[in-house]
Amino acid sequence: MTRNPGSTVNTHSRTVIDRDGIERGVDALEVTDAGLYYARPVDFEHFDYQERWILPALGWVVNRFAFRPQSPAACDWYIETELIQVDDAIWRVADGYLDVYVYEGEHYHLEDAGELADGLAAGEIAVADATSALRALDRLCEALRTNDCSGHALLATFAGSLPRSRILHQGNIFTLNVS
Repeated sequence: MTRNPGSTVNTHSRTVIDRDGIERGVDALEVTDAGLYYARPVDFEHFDYQERWILPALGWVVNRFAFRPQSPAACDWYIETELIQVDDAIWRVADGYLDVYVYEGEHYHLEDAGELADGLAAGEIAVADATSALRALDRLCEALRTNDCSGHALLATFAGSLPRSRILHQGNIFTLNVS
């Protein structure tokens, strides 16, 4: 599988260039010492809104989605180990391959370790970058264990100065709290 090109956030223009190269506006954007938060509508088959916390010091990008009513929620939180570069107003996020699905308060599931191995073998990711992704994964797994597999607790611990999630989960329904 070919490595995805990642995304870029421009805090001055309040836009995101997604992995497809399309520039999109955001509804909310906040930057603190902990990282960057943004929220925006998305047009995907299974969900229609995304919140994202980009945490450079940890190498994590934490995602939360508002799933469409007809789509079963895949997880409560989707966390990526990414390679993050910040240059003034420009935040670049490159694919670190490793993804973790978090089921709030229950467990987490790692995906794409084989994809990372394939990317290394194909020369799509440098050894130093793969090592950074693996270290970020180790920090993440330990943090999830320490925080009882809670994305809410994880963000409170490591990104307390950034906004909390506005996406509410009740049963199998995810909705956006706009108040």
